Amino acid sequence: MGACHDDDRLARTFHEFAPIRAIAKAAGYEVGEMFHKEALAKSCGTAVAYGYMPEIVTKVAAARWDDLKRSGCEAMLTASPEAYFCLSLNVPEGKQLVDLYGALL
Repeated sequence: MGACHDDDRLARTFHEFAPIRAIAKAAGYEVGEMFHKEALAKSCGTAVAYGYMPEIVTKVAAARWDDLKRSGCEAMLTASPEAYFCLSLNVPEGKQLVDLYGALL
């Protein structure tokens, strides 16, 4: 089972969170949920910020992985290349990071 990482800017500003779940289901994933989702979505960091404060971005991404652990899901599902980069900095043992666009191929 995987939980979708909602892009915080899309989710909070534009209330855009249904497409990622539809993509995940189309790719064959059973979708669970993290507490911080949709309008409560948390950032996982940004690639630009990583350029000048990598330790902070790594800690922010780690906090997002903690959210996944509490959800009981095994995979973090993302449709954002930037989120994939940030989350890939510290994938916990036993967890999986999934690029949903790649999963559809």
